Amino acid sequence: MRRWQKILDYYIEASVHVALAVVSLLLVTGELLNIPIPDALILFIFFGSIASYNFVKYGPTLTRIGPSSNRYWSYTAILGLIAAVLAFYFGLMLSGKTWLLLLFLLIVILLYTFPIAHRDKNLRSLGVLKVILVAISWTTVSVYLPAVQDGSVRGWDLNIFAMQSFLLVLALIIPFEIRDMRFDPPGILTIPRRIGVDGTKQLGILLMILSTLLLFFRDDIGYLEIAVRVILLIAVSLFIWKTPTDNSKYYASFWVEAIPIFWLGLILGLKVLF
Repeated sequence: MRRWQKILDYYIEASVHVALAVVSLLLVTGELLNIPIPDALILFIFFGSIASYNFVKYGPTLTRIGPSSNRYWSYTAILGLIAAVLAFYFGLMLSGKTWLLLLFLLIVILLYTFPIAHRDKNLRSLGVLKVILVAISWTTVSVYLPAVQDGSVRGWDLNIFAMQSFLLVLALIIPFEIRDMRFDPPGILTIPRRIGVDGTKQLGILLMILSTLLLFFRDDIGYLEIAVRVILLIAVSLFIWKTPTDNSKYYASFWVEAIPIFWLGLILGLKVLF
């Protein structure tokens, strides 16, 4: 049992779980908007997510104190390096327009990770702005990258879908914001510190309601998407409302982050059945 727990911990800490969540949102976009997703883009985003998340988590530590002697940390760093090389390889198969969007994301990652203008603050420490930047990054990767790569920028429906994804990601971040409230430095005005834990939960549920209602502003929608959006609304709202202030180790990092994977599985399962 202890060995399986170590494997699960490494799976989460090495950002493999979050990478699968990002890829799941990408594939959801393909399924719901009928955009073909090339294998190269799927693999690029999977390995790129592992590399970028590990860079955000461990990059500042590496630049300050050099490589750690901790074996666990070392394995994670090696995985991140391998993932970066593989991401670059599959990235070579993507279009030039896709790389322009990726350049924007790279700038965001660097600003998110390292101090601005040699100060002690990076974008990660700016409270609400941090949340918005994360949601923009996930939306760009999961919605606009496949559309640009396919050359099928679809105007109105694509932008409404992107707004839905943006609001969904904001809602999914809420349990993490509540979890991190105990550990964030006092000077960072996060959402729970601004409006309280209950207010933050209510905001998360409101974001999910808005994300669902935006579906009816799109020109092309189907009964399948209406059904999965309602199920998603209920599931995410329950997760947000049940978020404890003394968040368990796996509540946000595993269960909440698994919601995009569940969403993709639900869509594929209903397509098979109906």
